[in-house]
Amino acid sequence: MSSLQEICDTLLDNADLTLSVEGVSGLIKLEFHPAAFDGLITLYCADYSRLNFRKSPDDEDAIFVGEVNITIKKEIRSVAKLYKEDGWQSYNKELLKPVAHIEIEGGAMLSIVCEKLSWQKGIGDVQVVL
Repeated sequence: MSSLQEICDTLLDNADLTLSVEGVSGLIKLEFHPAAFDGLITLYCADYSRLNFRKSPDDEDAIFVGEVNITIKKEIRSVAKLYKEDGWQSYNKELLKPVAHIEIEGGAMLSIVCEKLSWQKGIGDVQVVL
């Protein structure tokens, strides 16, 4: 996670973002176009329980990113809190898995909670976080 955190801190803030959701596979793909890097930084989110996205309808397709925060929640109480925030009335605490909580602020507000997260810098190898 430290490499991803470094990338968030140094490259993803003040980048442009393209968001896509593949309906069949349920994969969220976030493509960041950083000003300080000639290439893409891509996040892949799967098995997601939250996808909240708010953006002005008159904005362009590319979304300006002001700040990116990614937090891994491993403690059952923290994971349960995220599900409760989303209105889940019941869940089996024994079956809860660690999740990634991705928050993006800027030209849009984006919040994702997912059980599978990986990332890729340029055309490099895909790095699995969860």
